[in-house]
Amino acid sequence: MPAPVRLSLTLLVASSVTVAQNLCEGNGGSAWIRNSPAVIGATNTAEFGSPNDPFGACFESFSTGIGPTTSPFPFVGTVCFDVFSPIYSASFFLLDATGRASTSFTVPNDPTQIGYAPLFLNAAVLRPGFQLAISKTTRLQWEQSDQYRIIPAQQPAQPRSGHTATPLWQNLRDNRQDVFIAGGATGSVVTPVATATTAIFSPLTRTLRSGPFLSLPRAFQASILLPNGKVLITGGSTTNAAGTATCDLYDPANDSIVPAASMSVPRIGHRISLLPDGRVFVTGGFADFQSAATNWAARLGTAQQTTEIYDPVADTWTAGPNMASRRAGHAQVTLLDGRVMLLAGVNGGTTILAGGWQTVQIPTYTQSCETFDPATGTFSAAPPMPLPSSVLLPNQGRAFFGASLLPNGDVLVTGGAANIGSFGVSASTTDCVRFNGTAWVAAGALSLGVSFHTQVQDPDTGDAIVMGGLTAEFGFSPATANAWRHDGTTAVALNTMGLHSGLGQAQPSPRALQTCTLMQDGTLFVFGGQSPEALTSNVTTHADGLLYIR
Repeated sequence: MPAPVRLSLTLLVASSVTVAQNLCEGNGGSAWIRNSPAVIGATNTAEFGSPNDPFGACFESFSTGIGPTTSPFPFVGTVCFDVFSPIYSASFFLLDATGRASTSFTVPNDPTQIGYAPLFLNAAVLRPGFQLAISKTTRLQWEQSDQYRIIPAQQPAQPRSGHTATPLWQNLRDNRQDVFIAGGATGSVVTPVATATTAIFSPLTRTLRSGPFLSLPRAFQASILLPNGKVLITGGSTTNAAGTATCDLYDPANDSIVPAASMSVPRIGHRISLLPDGRVFVTGGFADFQSAATNWAARLGTAQQTTEIYDPVADTWTAGPNMASRRAGHAQVTLLDGRVMLLAGVNGGTTILAGGWQTVQIPTYTQSCETFDPATGTFSAAPPMPLPSSVLLPNQGRAFFGASLLPNGDVLVTGGAANIGSFGVSASTTDCVRFNGTAWVAAGALSLGVSFHTQVQDPDTGDAIVMGGLTAEFGFSPATANAWRHDGTTAVALNTMGLHSGLGQAQPSPRALQTCTLMQDGTLFVFGGQSPEALTSNVTTHADGLLYIR
């Protein structure tokens, strides 16, 4: 491995160092650092600095180990480095007019590089008066593109699907870099067994640790990071699959959970968005899912038309306008102008004849779409989503699909569940469509029908990355390990989930109802999910994760 050029720190000066908010999260000052994985055959870049210190002096420090320690350089104070590390050195940089500097190097195209131990980096900016602003510590890992590194389960293992995974940073320069994982369930989609446990993923150590307990078990809840740095967790399916209107607040500053004000009604499978003014917009969801295994149509019929808005300053909820349709399992996408677009979803349930005199309970779906304007607090109609091919029942849309915003502002929808199976039962579709601001147009289909999958935007290309999901007809719905990249026109297959040729990982890891979080370094953290042989039988719930290197 070519060693980065370093300048050893030998300055011995007095300093006033602020007490760290967390030894690995810097001292709460303005210093920041961000780096990409060192992908073999590609250029690795690290950016760092302090916006408050244009043309200032910055030291990018390296270590081969981490752990709270007193730095051998007195003016640095206590840092998140291992004092016994064989490397403890730094490179010196002068910041530009914006208080930024960067460095890069090319990693040889040699697969053996991925076996090297990681380096750990931080940035220290020397401020007037010999004060020091210290950034968070980040991980520089040698990687191979289009591969998955397994993130082992914490012990004891806590399997979960239908959970939430909320990044704790406000922006890419934020010193917080962990992901807060809450709730979820074992069991099937129809008979979930919710948990009150939480976990925290550290990209620095690539490990999971236990977090505080929720106020009650939750699955299929919704959560979001508030402007004050706390995480709002709303509703969900709780004990015996009953819906709850209660909410929790997670505070990463002291790793604690306290109750927040409750919503007006229970919500399961609802959607949540942060509005430009810092309020939170919640829509739809099922009110109850008890006894769904025997009376699924009735439970689907509890899908709701109401919305409400949370004020995090006052800790209060107020009623929002009603939607044009009842919705659950829908999508909610914030557009470039700050409006929120609501897409399709389940609007009820019904019983049909399927094959002779056999009755089957199925969801009914809406095609309707609408846009919420937070400036006026009103909805306006949007064109209905086109029907997937082979829909046998009229006026049917889809739910449990993927949706994301493309760089040009178009909304891309991939897959989902629709009544396209035999005799009109629900099944996963390959169909993809794109809303261009005025109309829906066809987008390239996936090679396999999926629902309950994940879809996130690639930060470099803007493409959608689609992973996993349930396939086939409901009742015969195994999970898949397939993944795709979709640019709004064409879907291209990616490496199978779970595989890593350089690390000898040859076993696919199919999963659905997992989460996928875009990390600050551009990797994707996939966690949990389930792998059923059929929708309600032989369901394996995962407690591990996958880190996907794009």
